[in-house]
Amino acid sequence: AYQAFCARILARFDAILRHGLDRQPELGGIYRAMMLGQKQELSDEQDQLFLQSGTLHLFAISGLHISALAIGIQVLLTLTRLPRSVQFVVAASALWLYVEATGRTPSAVRAFAMMGLLNAARLFRVPGNSLAAVAVSALVVLALDPMQLFSAGFQMSYGIVAALLLFGLPLSEKWKRDHGWF
Repeated sequence: AYQAFCARILARFDAILRHGLDRQPELGGIYRAMMLGQKQELSDEQDQLFLQSGTLHLFAISGLHISALAIGIQVLLTLTRLPRSVQFVVAASALWLYVEATGRTPSAVRAFAMMGLLNAARLFRVPGNSLAAVAVSALVVLALDPMQLFSAGFQMSYGIVAALLLFGLPLSEKWKRDHGWF
């Protein structure tokens, strides 16, 4: 029943992304590929163009998709003024349904774990330490599937996020200070 529910959600997302594009089905294919990870919707020509431009990775459901969706959900839930615990449960459930409906790829599960731990820290009013959330997320993912440690996707996901947190944030703060942005 749960898998059928996820399939209905995916079909509904698909219908929404097709709506109004009867005259431009190739554009609808790009939307579905980008938003739902359905790369098979791309024509051979589109597939080659995205591959040659180095942007085909945008069609893999990953941290970009999960974080954008999480931010959108969080903004909407903040407007409802629901208690934090209810917001957390609703946001986590909605994100997980998206992860499930789009095929539960390892990159999406890793991104869900990272976002879930950051939101859990916010729920319990623990000081938000992004690096600690990423580390705990990696431990949770490895506890569930230790062989992920040897996956290039796992290494790149956590390596890039850690590098952004360790180097990107301090460098951006310095840039802002040096250029009078605050």
